[in-house]
Order: sequence, then structure tokens, then C-alpha cells
Amino acid sequence: LTGVDARLTATNVTVSGSGSADVDVYVDSTTTDAVFTDPNFINTRLNSSSSHHHVTYRVDFLDSSTGDPATIENVIISVKDLDGVSGSSEYIEVAGITGYTLETGAEIDVTQPELGTYRFRGTKGQGVTDEEGWVQVAYDSVSSVTLTVGNTTGGFARIPIAFGPVPY
Repeated sequence: LTGVDARLTATNVTVSGSGSADVDVYVDSTTTDAVFTDPNFINTRLNSSSSHHHVTYRVDFLDSSTGDPATIENVIISVKDLDGVSGSSEYIEVAGITGYTLETGAEIDVTQPELGTYRFRGTKGQGVTDEEGWVQVAYDSVSSVTLTVGNTTGGFARIPIAFGPVPY
């Protein structure tokens, strides 16, 4: 959005053993390890660890000229490629959403671990173009959002998040 910046803060990173978490953000058109090829994505790679691992992000929207918090309307966040293979599942957890969209026949389990919080967890191996592994969440009006991405068993995960809708 014109006049609005987004500040990304990793507020919690949990890995175990030799595991690690890497984050790619779009720099220019030469960015290579990204499912989304536009300036509005976060690509989290969770590298093998011995148990459940996750990263929690807070995205604050700021007025680009003053640095003050900015409230934006009708925010859509899209996630592609939520996998679930051999007991291991990739997921995204969000709170405060006003709705979500899944493809007909989606292979994503939707739960509410606590009131107002939704977890979208892949239940089958997916490729980035397999719409059954996509989810879009919506917010009416926000100045900040918190997102947690993870893998339930510690296996490798790549979880791309984009700000904006994806075409189904």
C-alpha cells in the first residue's frame, strides 16, 4: 500500500537439536528460494530439528512518513503449500481474523486451539501449485498481525506467506 510500511519482527523462534529457522524476504526479481515472486512475501524455512518447531512473527503496519502505527482495511494473507506427510504437518496459526477461504476439497485441517485463534494444518503432501494446500485469511481492519508458522514434528518445512489474495 502506498504510504504504509510493514515492520516484521520474529517474536519467538523454537527449534531443537541441530535445527534452524531461516527467513527469506523479497529483495528484487533475482530472489530464488521463494514461492511468491513479488515484494509482499515472507518465506520461512524450518530446517530439521528433533521435535516440533515454529516461528512467531508480528507484522506492524506503519505510516511511511511518520513511523506511527497505521490501520489498514481489508487485509488478506495467503499461505501456499501447507504439507502433511507421515505424521508431520506444516501449519499457520492466526488470531483475530474475520474469515478464511479454502479451496473446495482442501487437504487442510482447521482447528481452534483457543477462542479466536485458528490453526490451519496440512494433511497431505502438496506442491506449491496444489490449491488443496492453500489458505487465505482475512482481517477487516488492523495495525498489527501475529502469525505463527511451524511443523508439528520437526521435519523440514518451507512455509511461504504473502500479503494479498491468490487466484484460485
